[in-house]
Amino acid sequence: MTEIHSGHKRGRHPVFRSWDRQKVDAAVDGLFKLIRDANAELFVLSCILFGHTAADLAAIKRRTYMALLCETIYGLTGRNVSPTFIFDAEKI
Repeated sequence: MTEIHSGHKRGRHPVFRSWDRQKVDAAVDGLFKLIRDANAELFVLSCILFGHTAADLAAIKRRTYMALLCETIYGLTGRNVSPTFIFDAEKI
């Protein structure tokens, strides 16, 4: 969201740099409308992790993320959708 709202960051972004404030507002409004309209199909996933050491926790997190990715890929490709994933760094 910062890349789309911030004029400076938007100006450096390859997709958003040509967008004016009106287009940004319309895109954000459209996104929130999409979320609101699809509310029955959206889900929240909660993962509870158990481990005895930091090493256990790191391995459990990795397996949990991989299971979530596999399930998402399986579910979406079954509907002829090609998901795109963008990963953000997390320090473990």
